[in-house]
Amino acid sequence: MRPELFHIGPLPIFSYGFMILLAFLMGMKIGAARFRAKGINPECIYDIGLIAMVSGVLGARLFHLVQFRQQFDWALFSLSDGVSLAGAMVGLLLLVACYRQPQAMTYLGMGLVALILIKHQHLLATPPGTFHIFDLLFLLITVYFAGKNLRPLWSYVKQASRGQQTLFFSTAIACTIVGMRGIYCYQFAANYSWDAFMIWRGGLVFFGGFILATICLMYFFKKKNLPMLKISDLLTPTLALGLAITRIGCFLNGCCFGATCPMDAPYGVHFPAHSLAGQSQNLRGLNVEYLWKAYAPKTLHYLAKLPGGHYEITRQLPKYLPPDLYRAIFKPVYPSQLFASLSGFALFLFLLWFDRYRRHDGEALLMFGIVYGIFRFMEEMMRSDTAAVLGALTISQVVSCVLFCLCGGIFIFLRLRSSWQQRNQ
Repeated sequence: MRPELFHIGPLPIFSYGFMILLAFLMGMKIGAARFRAKGINPECIYDIGLIAMVSGVLGARLFHLVQFRQQFDWALFSLSDGVSLAGAMVGLLLLVACYRQPQAMTYLGMGLVALILIKHQHLLATPPGTFHIFDLLFLLITVYFAGKNLRPLWSYVKQASRGQQTLFFSTAIACTIVGMRGIYCYQFAANYSWDAFMIWRGGLVFFGGFILATICLMYFFKKKNLPMLKISDLLTPTLALGLAITRIGCFLNGCCFGATCPMDAPYGVHFPAHSLAGQSQNLRGLNVEYLWKAYAPKTLHYLAKLPGGHYEITRQLPKYLPPDLYRAIFKPVYPSQLFASLSGFALFLFLLWFDRYRRHDGEALLMFGIVYGIFRFMEEMMRSDTAAVLGALTISQVVSCVLFCLCGGIFIFLRLRSSWQQRNQ
């Protein structure tokens, strides 16, 4: 387990986020080569990849938040806890600056990420409720782009249809509300838990990302008049490769862990006590503070009373436990992440092989749904980080069954129809 690969100055590079980025870059490289081989302009792969990445991560995170909603503090989203009137103006300025302006969205998006990193890493110490020089610089840049886009935006709104005008003003109201609450939470960031946004710590559910990315890409293909099924077949192998690489990030991060396995199992994996697996599997139901006081030196007992002390004592606890007690508590778990990674690589190679046997556009995507549904169902049998929702089935197993039956039914129908047409010619 290695959640942080390395540091660039004070900034940590997280294994999970790094593997997502690596999967994205490799997918773009392979996708562009496949586009070029089929006579499709490879330049559009970058638009497709960006849409798929953003919508996929967003959908995967939303699915995780809904599935594990009891694990998060939702006070961050409560308007009754406090708002900033200045934030309403910031929200409107961002809308005016970015509406139909990709360049402004790129620059301001990068600036917003930089501000969040500065705030999260405490690179600049500022009292709660105040702003620092980089906040003011970001505001000046926003005002610049807003002033530059104000006249074109006003002309567009006046000439737009009633539906487009309704969408714009609804978006303006939403930006005002988000800005009011967002700026307040940014000013008093230390008062809130930001776990809901910390995707670099893990917490992405593939099915959520797959569903939202599919919807967004279908809209993009229709708008650009691109052959949706043909492009889907070209990109489907890269989806399997991305899954394989991302699951390595899960293993390094310690999330998506398996259930406990026999002590003598050669494939068993031991995760640290302070990891998600250690907290959820090994130490579940145990009085950690009692164990700490029973076996750790008295000079270290004070750690249990410090803020964040629970993390520190779980990190050091294995050093002081007797060997027999340690083995009884810290049992190995199934390496479900590595199984998922290997199955992803196998699916990638299988889809490349299957490409020569396709009879209809879209069959590679259907085959992905069939095979991945089987692999994911088996993977869930090794995991214990999700509760059952339908009998003994987890929500991912239910979705896997639906995906397998839906894709399998369509695939069989297409093959039977093709055979029937050939016989009747």
